[in-house]
Formats: sequence, structure tokens, C-alpha cells
Amino acid sequence: MEQNLTFYPGGDRFNVRTAAVLLWQDRVLLSRDVPDAGYQFLPGGRVQLHEPAAQTIQRELREELRIDCSNSRLLWVVENFFTSAFYRRRTHEICFFYLVKAELPQRLTAHPEGEFLLHDDTDAINIPFTWVPLCALPQTNLQPAFLKTRLQQPLPDQPAFLTVWDGEEGGTHENHFI
Repeated sequence: MEQNLTFYPGGDRFNVRTAAVLLWQDRVLLSRDVPDAGYQFLPGGRVQLHEPAAQTIQRELREELRIDCSNSRLLWVVENFFTSAFYRRRTHEICFFYLVKAELPQRLTAHPEGEFLLHDDTDAINIPFTWVPLCALPQTNLQPAFLKTRLQQPLPDQPAFLTVWDGEEGGTHENHFI
């Protein structure tokens, strides 16, 4: 098993992950943790040591959704500071968000309403997914929260670097384009 880029210095948490923006019929695919931590997030996963982020998103979507996403485009690199409800730790996370263009098999589009489960053989778990209408994002508990508005706006033509403080500090700061 490869080493994920997740560390716990001084009781806090540092994590590097990728996330997929997968759009279909004015909806975005969201997932949630099992057990339920009370929020939703974009599918994806942790980057492993010596694994480029572009390969991570391909590996994760192959494992979780069984799709080929070799045709993806980097949207944002986000430095996110938050307290994780799931891990109960202050977290500093670097996340690479990719717009994924892929042929969607019927097992992914058969459930435009409500939650459906897909089995991840790598982790031997069933992962819950939901297609959420873009117009409903403000009413969801989507993390990181900046996605609630950014996914309803035109997506960037070139990658942007963002710093996000979810919690007491609040806010999103767009630092510069890469």
C-alpha cells in the first residue's frame, strides 16, 4: 500500500487530495463520508507519495466510479484551512480540483434524484453519491463551502490558486492565476 500524503503533526492534520467536478444535466456529483459526517464533498481522494495529482484523480475515479477520466482539466489549486468534523482536528489541506469530462455509464446516470451507492473494491466499502442540481448548492452542506457559488459561475479558463478559510475566519481569497 502506498503512503498517502496525510500527516498528523502536533495533533492537527495536513492532507493533500484531488477532487473531481463531474457535471451532468446541470447537476454535480457529490459524495459523503461513511459514517456520515454531516456534509457532502466532490468525489476524489488522497494523493500518494510520488504520485502526480493528475494521476491521483484518474486512479480515484477508476476505483470509486469505474470511469476513465484521462480528459480532465485543472480548475483550482486550493489551500484550505478548516476544522474537520469527521476527523475532529484542525486541518490544513491542499486540494487539486479537476473538471472531468468522461463517458458516464448508465449506473451513474440512472439515479438523477436521490442517493445511490457504488462499491469501492480498493477500500471494500459502499460509497454514497448524489447528483445535486447546481441551483440547489447554496442549500447543501457542501465542503469546502466556496464551491456552492463557484460551481454556479463560469468555470475558470485557466487554473486559479485559492486560499480558503472555512470556519471562524471565513472567506475565500483568490491569490493569483497559475
